[in-house]
Amino acid sequence: MIFDPLRSLRPDDIAARLIKNDIAAICAHTNLDRASGGVNDCLAKAVGLENIFPVHEDSSGILRQGELSAP
Repeated sequence: MIFDPLRSLRPDDIAARLIKNDIAAICAHTNLDRASGGVNDCLAKAVGLENIFPVHEDSSGILRQGELSAP
């Protein structure tokens, strides 16, 4: 949720809401997330995507893109 240093924090920001409610959030990625046939490919298939491929512009290869057979 925080990929860059926070310069300010507004009450409606997700980070502020977590802090206010004493909630810790850890969002870890593993090599299995980006692996071909891994977690993200399985999730993409589960939501109905076809022709799935990794998006490399994010430099990690974790993102997946695909097509839906219907809107």
